[in-house]
Amino acid sequence: MNKRRLLFLAVTTMSIFLLSIIDSKAQTKVLENFESYTTNAELGAHWRVFGFASKDFEVVTDTSAKVAPGGINYFKYVYSSETSTWGGVAERKIDDASFFPLDLGSTKAGIQFYLKGDGTDNIIRMRLYNEKNADSYAIWRSQAISLKDTNWHIVYVPFILDKEGYYGLHLWDNKGGYEESEEQLAASMNHITRFQILVDKPDANDKTPKRIYFDDFRAVDFMPPHGVNAIKIADYEEYVSSVDFKTKWQGFGYGTLDYELGRNDLAPEGYKNAEWVFQTEERTTWGVAFRSRQVLYKIPKLGAIAENGGFQFLLKGDGTKDLFFFRLQDAQNNFWGSNWISLEDTNWHQVTIPFKISGTNGFRWLGNDPNATIWDANPGTDEQLRASLDMLMEVRVDKRFFNSPIPPYINEPHPAYIDSVRRSICIDGIYAVDKFPPLAPESADDFENYSDSDNLKTAWNQFGGGSMGLALNETEVKSGAKSMAITYNGANGYTAVRKRNILPGLNFSALKAGMQYWLKGDGSDNTIVLRLMNGNEMWESAPFTLKNTGWTHVGVLFAADSVGGFRYLGNNTDNPIFSSNVGTNEQLYGDLANIDQIRFYIRNPQATSTEYTVVIDKLEGVDQFSQSTIVTDVEDEYQDAMPVSYSLSQNYPNPFNPTTKIEYTLSNPEFVTLRVFNILGQVVSTLVSENQKSGKYQVNFNGSKLSSGVYFFQIQAGSFVNTKKMLLLK
Repeated sequence: MNKRRLLFLAVTTMSIFLLSIIDSKAQTKVLENFESYTTNAELGAHWRVFGFASKDFEVVTDTSAKVAPGGINYFKYVYSSETSTWGGVAERKIDDASFFPLDLGSTKAGIQFYLKGDGTDNIIRMRLYNEKNADSYAIWRSQAISLKDTNWHIVYVPFILDKEGYYGLHLWDNKGGYEESEEQLAASMNHITRFQILVDKPDANDKTPKRIYFDDFRAVDFMPPHGVNAIKIADYEEYVSSVDFKTKWQGFGYGTLDYELGRNDLAPEGYKNAEWVFQTEERTTWGVAFRSRQVLYKIPKLGAIAENGGFQFLLKGDGTKDLFFFRLQDAQNNFWGSNWISLEDTNWHQVTIPFKISGTNGFRWLGNDPNATIWDANPGTDEQLRASLDMLMEVRVDKRFFNSPIPPYINEPHPAYIDSVRRSICIDGIYAVDKFPPLAPESADDFENYSDSDNLKTAWNQFGGGSMGLALNETEVKSGAKSMAITYNGANGYTAVRKRNILPGLNFSALKAGMQYWLKGDGSDNTIVLRLMNGNEMWESAPFTLKNTGWTHVGVLFAADSVGGFRYLGNNTDNPIFSSNVGTNEQLYGDLANIDQIRFYIRNPQATSTEYTVVIDKLEGVDQFSQSTIVTDVEDEYQDAMPVSYSLSQNYPNPFNPTTKIEYTLSNPEFVTLRVFNILGQVVSTLVSENQKSGKYQVNFNGSKLSSGVYFFQIQAGSFVNTKKMLLLK
């Protein structure tokens, strides 16, 4: 055995099965990289193949390091198309206790792996089993994966429900009463008991042995955008080495030392990322830049996706207070710069920049000067930006050593970071998208990390009149294995619970939708409100009835609004009523950046001594509601849950961008009018104006031509009139 192989094996002995490489928020689980096997016998101790088509398998060693970035070993699978019934399976052995049960729930995106196909029209699928017992299991099957590409390439299988089998997973067989739902899929990923790659129904007429290759199965937090029209600018996977990488990208500027192709397990999107190395001691008024080389790198036209889209990319900062911006150059030397982007976060995180003229989160015109250091006095227009996006010649990242993100910009080094330390910024997965996929929920508390009730009370405490008990509930749960139960009476009119001194504060400012939580009511006429606090700045939802003793998914919009959203309470912690000032969205978004206390108030108008218990589970901030019931007011909320002859449901999703669904029911034939109004009472769209039979109806509303804001939709059917509110967020 040569020295190189011995050294490599010594290094990789710690990366055997289920090695988790964790970078704080960004996590990669290496499921299998085949590096621990030195012989086929060792491989066969953990893997097997079966099925009509399966012929052979082996571990292949390639010391040229030109295959996949996980090292020098990969998996070869040989099959022959001997039947049209079904094919063959490569499976991690189900009795392998070193591998199963496989917990994939801690990674957010899905599974990625390297594949080298055989050039045929055959397909493969990934299958993941969640087995309760011998007679109860769910088989989650991926989309069809082509084998036509005979080069090494990355395959992505996201953890999203896709019944059509296009991009994600769906339930292939049902032996234990599993329902095909997003919730069931998420729960299954926590306990995978079988892991397979299936050659699905190969061509029976071709009996020539076929060879396909796999490498580096990983569960990851990030993947390319899905469900959107995504145009790849750079993911760095096509580059073999840093030398190859530098033919398309260029580092320059006073502080630039080097720029490299990162090729390691921590690359969040694929296996490679860009790393930009610099040193700060010799900088002057500006620092370093990193750009795609114009001429050699032609950027696709982006104008067609500009209206609601933007750039998104993954960033790992250097921990300094220095800033950078994303700069574009078109063929007519128009320069556009994004708002300043912080580098303080040293974890991999996603950055989004809308294709909008904005001084806060979009682009502004830099003029025609390639050395411009500040934005031009004329910010430009969306139309001008859209025209430039059709003729881009350069995408560039500029790191400016300004110590103030607020105009006027200070063209001086930040004194805390003038030193000889080598620092680096890492970038990955740059895409232009026609809309931004929803951000992952930001948990406020799912109650899973508390060991018992006493431990729960170290974070939450009960106060106010009628307080009787706070407990960790492990029997009545909606999500996970634990919830919070609040026992009270109404002797003094209210009780409350609070989670305070949250460090670091929760940041919900990037989320578009609002807060949602699961609520199990107590059957009373009492109500509950949710309060968020930033210091003494307080925001409170409208009251929600506790009448329903089943589980209700409650949603509160991130909108300064007395109905459906949050109302400003002022800065008096003892204020029992709403301020006359509802507040503004700008105020709310600013406070959402640092929520340090959360409260639930349960109010009892009757002030009785009757004992009640209410249960709360999975409180989180979300970018998109999951069929939540939006808090409006008690009367309307309860009325909507009652059987009625005529009804108008809350639109879903809400908030929306740009489309949403509106449902209503008619008990009798009526002439129906369904219209949408702006806040001035002007009709902006008439969706229905016709005679309709009794029944249930669904109408789609497209707000792409409208600006962001609050709108109302109203139905009139005979004497039945009802109006509801919805929020368009772009």
